[in-house]
Amino acid sequence: MCRVRVAKYTNANEKCISKYKISTNRIRITLFLASVFIMQFATATISSVYPYYIIKLRLKMEIYGTIGTLANLVSVFLRLFFSSYIPSLGYFKSFIIGSLPLLLSRILYTLSSINILTYTLFFLGYFSSTTGLSLYMITRSSIMTKLSPKAKRGLALGGAASIETLASSIAPFIGSYIYLLTNNCFTSVFLFSAILVILSAILTIPLLISDIKEVSQKESFLIHLKNICRVLRYSKLRRCFYVFMFDAFSWSISFLYTSIYLAKEIGASTVDLAILNLITNIVSILGFILAGYISDKLRKRKIFLFLSEIFGLIYFGTFILARDLTPFFIGYAMLGFTISLWGPIAIAYITEKSEEISSEIIPIAIGVNSFLTGLARTPGSVIGGFLYDISPKLLFEVVFLLVLIASILILIFIEE
Repeated sequence: MCRVRVAKYTNANEKCISKYKISTNRIRITLFLASVFIMQFATATISSVYPYYIIKLRLKMEIYGTIGTLANLVSVFLRLFFSSYIPSLGYFKSFIIGSLPLLLSRILYTLSSINILTYTLFFLGYFSSTTGLSLYMITRSSIMTKLSPKAKRGLALGGAASIETLASSIAPFIGSYIYLLTNNCFTSVFLFSAILVILSAILTIPLLISDIKEVSQKESFLIHLKNICRVLRYSKLRRCFYVFMFDAFSWSISFLYTSIYLAKEIGASTVDLAILNLITNIVSILGFILAGYISDKLRKRKIFLFLSEIFGLIYFGTFILARDLTPFFIGYAMLGFTISLWGPIAIAYITEKSEEISSEIIPIAIGVNSFLTGLARTPGSVIGGFLYDISPKLLFEVVFLLVLIASILILIFIEE
């Protein structure tokens, strides 16, 4: 009789503990997603006015591309180093640390816009922004992977991406409104973005109380160096990294120049850029969740990556063929499909293949992928700058061909 009572008490106690853990986890996810929303809002606020600041600075595209290449080169090495310390530092603490370069970039942009060492501070701000965005993406993906169950990982990553996309849909309009309201003042937009970065970090602070940690600080670096080797030795991941690197290089050639092309060659306004961004994001929000859910059910990732590239080809085809703004509304809808079918699916694929080795190396695998794709993007900006100065159309024709090759490589080398 006593044993039965003890068993009942134990079962009831275990249920209470389980419910408490679920409740706590939901609170952490909610608070973290709120922080992610604000952080993405901060980064996207300047997107509709940023191309006009580049035009105001009268930078040659080859110089701008060279700066982008150098900034990317610095950030890729920081990504790998930073990802090695995420488990020992704590996932949420790493998120806050990763936000500091973003905050610094907004401060530097602000000082540059009021003619204090204009070009020097802009270049330093660009370096900080590139680094901050890469660290943010690594920690965000690692945290969502840790907080979500394996069976629903694609859906969870898609949901997080949808929240980011929602922020990206609204923020450019706010940035454009502030810019126009203050008589085309870049300073006010950069300052507003800085305030939001600070708010996002503040929201994350309560999560430090129950931060996620896995190994001790002394052990971390050596252990993760070994895990990097384990990741690179695994053939499925290695092939995946090769394909993702080629894809990253292909897209990086045009990355810095699409908005500038629309503003300079097509005559798009800040509001036009915000509307195009909104179209992309509306499609992405729906696509992220749907693609994540379907891919979880089918347990297939390859087909979604391939379809992503096909929509990308339509998007770049618009830049090659369009003579006015109207076709770009369709092109940017295609970009929405490209984004939603790639981001969460690619991360889900990497984490699943990593778990075939060990669940503990997920942050390292994500970091390795970020490092390698970042390395692949390094020459893209400067190549794109030279191509743009020769002919903007030539830039997009080259990218179209490379993305076509990338889609074929996915079919050949990605293993389910």
